[in-house]
Amino acid sequence: MHNICVVIDNDFYNDPRVMNEVKLLSEMFNVYVLCFKFTNAVTKHQMINSNVYVKQIYINKKIKDILFGIQNTIPIYEWFMAYHIGKYIAEHNLRSIHLHDLYMSNIGRLVKKKTGVYFILDLHENYPQAVLNYKWTKGFFKKLLARPHKWGKIEGRLLSYPDKIIVMLSENKQLFLSRYSFLKEENFTIFPSLPDLDKFKSYPIDSTVFQKNDRFILLYYGIISARRGILTSIEAVKKLKSKYPNVHLLLIGPIDRAEESDFSSYMQDGNITHIKWIDISLLPSYASISDVCLNPVLKVAEYETTIAAKVYQYALLGKPQIVSDCKPLVDFVEENKCGIAFKGGDSDDLALKIEHLVNNPDECKEYGQNGKQAIEKKYNIDVYKSAFLSTYKDLT
Repeated sequence: MHNICVVIDNDFYNDPRVMNEVKLLSEMFNVYVLCFKFTNAVTKHQMINSNVYVKQIYINKKIKDILFGIQNTIPIYEWFMAYHIGKYIAEHNLRSIHLHDLYMSNIGRLVKKKTGVYFILDLHENYPQAVLNYKWTKGFFKKLLARPHKWGKIEGRLLSYPDKIIVMLSENKQLFLSRYSFLKEENFTIFPSLPDLDKFKSYPIDSTVFQKNDRFILLYYGIISARRGILTSIEAVKKLKSKYPNVHLLLIGPIDRAEESDFSSYMQDGNITHIKWIDISLLPSYASISDVCLNPVLKVAEYETTIAAKVYQYALLGKPQIVSDCKPLVDFVEENKCGIAFKGGDSDDLALKIEHLVNNPDECKEYGQNGKQAIEKKYNIDVYKSAFLSTYKDLT
């Protein structure tokens, strides 16, 4: 078996997409995962199955965030990562590197130049657009150091470095092909953030995790921030409060650290519950007591070429969805008849859509059933498995 290096500059165990990819790769290769650990200074090399090894590098989270933030000004972060990846490659005779997100591409170039490895770049989002909306890039001095606009200017150069590129949707691929003539269609692989059916179905359901009572529960699962439409959702629930006092917004996930003060007062509302974190294994339990699931992201370029994992997870769990009118989300719910869309950022329209589903329980049930069938038939890692593994066909 060939040895493959998968690098994620975060906690590997909290990223379902990367874990799913590693699981698939381990069917053909020995997979060596290099990731960060933020809690203590112990560096481990752990075997999690016969073909997967994980090495955690300790780094202080605040220092990591600072170095990451000034990457476009002083590339210490790139040098740090390239050093550790190169060392890991030499230790284990690794044949390829699988890096995540556009900002890691120059690191891949540095490592490839030194070691000659095969380089796969896995794009989770439209990073040049996403970084413009991050609050840590706002303000004169932050903007001066982070230089967020630079990512759009160097995107083409960064996409020229990898041997293969993995994208979330066909829209990503078509956008890049139309924008950069040097890119070839055969160098792209489409692999959405799909659920592992067997894993999700193995999670037990505990309907006592949250007291439903007679409430109509709207569930949102993921990072909480304004750009993800959470303020829109809060405002919509407020507008429904007098007419539908039983409508309750259940937010599960960490608040974006740059926006914690913005959300603190909202979380005191009696029609809102915020749970800071749950293990993914508990998501089916919380979904079981929820009536509708939300993905209310703002309609911005960042979300016009991606579908978050939560959308597929909601559908698999048999829940109707309300999504914003970003094209990929609208296409998904309309094609699979598993939910409805509202005008992103418009709390009045979201309130109308919530009211509609409150008054149409049969429609909710039908949407939930349709979504579950769609995931089981079309949108899961087993369906996309062969295409994903073909990315590495040059190694076999």
